Amino acid sequence: MTPTKLSAREIVERGEAIYRDTLRDQLEPGNIGKHIAIALESGDYEIDDDGDDACLRLWARRPGQVQAGLRIGYDVAGSIGAGSRELPNR
Repeated sequence: MTPTKLSAREIVERGEAIYRDTLRDQLEPGNIGKHIAIALESGDYEIDDDGDDACLRLWARRPGQVQAGLRIGYDVAGSIGAGSRELPNR
């Protein structure tokens, strides 16, 4: 993996900026709710119903590049990398 001096927040902010400035208009109409993984250095991306799958395919094409993960059509914070956890019942 390429070392980065970016904080988690900076990675997400850069991913959101790439999405907003170059990808949103062409991707949102048919992909609302899907996950997008964006390579920050190249701007390359992968879209999938599953965020982990999008990240893995992007890693295969752009190994070592820092990625930000977002959900298309949602104004929420993004994520870094791939993974999930189950929340405990209350």
